[in-house]
Amino acid sequence: MPETRFAVLPVDTLSAIQEDRDAVYAELHDEIDLFQIEGRRSLVVLAHHLVVSGLKNRSFRSNKREAFFRTLAHHGIQDAARAALERVYDGWLMYMDPPEHPKYRTEVAEALQASRTHPGQEASELVSQAFATGEPQSITSTVSPAWLRSAMASIMGCSVVEYERMVELSKTLLEFFIGRTQIEEKDIGATLGAYRELGELLLAQQGRNGLVPLLLESLSADDPRRIPVIVSLIADTWEPVLALMTSGVFHGLSKQSGETLCDSAPSLEYLFQESSRYDTPFQLCNRVAEAGATLDAVDCQGGDRVLFVIGAANRDPRIFEEPREFRLERGARSKQVSFGHGPHYCLGARLAYDLCCTFWNDLREGMGKRRYGVASHRWRDVLGMRILDELVIVPVT
Repeated sequence: MPETRFAVLPVDTLSAIQEDRDAVYAELHDEIDLFQIEGRRSLVVLAHHLVVSGLKNRSFRSNKREAFFRTLAHHGIQDAARAALERVYDGWLMYMDPPEHPKYRTEVAEALQASRTHPGQEASELVSQAFATGEPQSITSTVSPAWLRSAMASIMGCSVVEYERMVELSKTLLEFFIGRTQIEEKDIGATLGAYRELGELLLAQQGRNGLVPLLLESLSADDPRRIPVIVSLIADTWEPVLALMTSGVFHGLSKQSGETLCDSAPSLEYLFQESSRYDTPFQLCNRVAEAGATLDAVDCQGGDRVLFVIGAANRDPRIFEEPREFRLERGARSKQVSFGHGPHYCLGARLAYDLCCTFWNDLREGMGKRRYGVASHRWRDVLGMRILDELVIVPVT
């Protein structure tokens, strides 16, 4: 392994990445594997091998946990409410450091595997109805959200109305845990109320067919992570899967004026694997270093923030030939780390790919013999997420 290339760069380097991530990643990869942000105890990791190493290393922990608990203490939150919120937080897969026992991940993975059924006829019919008129279609605002709501409700084993409410409640929790630096008593009440309602909705699914009942059966009733795990699958499935679905359609249809890039397995799955590399939904992964943690030859102090740039790792030219090119043939050989790595590998990755492939098949069936191409598109202007806010496709002649 070559010596790690380290530098100290100004804070506005992150802004430069947001403005033109492709060009900046390419420039940085020529000279730098990781850098420290000037004036801060923060490392930004770009190189593929360092991102993989860091995601496997348990010395890099969930970055917001201690700060969140300090915030609760600082605001004098009552012990009972604080304990309840800490249980929710520790159980949430987005922040939870992977359990020490592999049996836990195995149980969740087996439930996900057992739920791998077609998302349901209703989802397919929604697409067919949308394309029946031959009019231009907004994939981002109408087709893909409607399809995913119906598909996820079918997979979870609940109604669309129940699933929509679950997503809404999950977003309430996400806003509290991610976005709040100032916490008021009303925030605590709303968050605990959302969590209780979500738990009741989930427990009401027992005895039905679907992913939620399978997870409820596979995880012990006294496991404090039982409900949070399911909540995280609901919350973390929505926007990342939408991002991957729509970017796959964008790449699949934007070639050669309506000629579809692929229509069958395995090339269909390769489309979404390469899309997840090229337009990585979650661009960044935050961690905090424990005392004595090292990343290759770089020593970290306890409490140092470490930003693993997944999007940059997926563009590392030492791993991916011509990384700025979209190449379907990378296929199963791709070493992209869009869903994490090792103990931090996303449990829902397989579900995400299955959903995307099924959506594509329903989309192509809905189009019938018409050929469609991309009329307009717009990416969201944020650093941490790569997602299309607009994707309109039109029939081409």
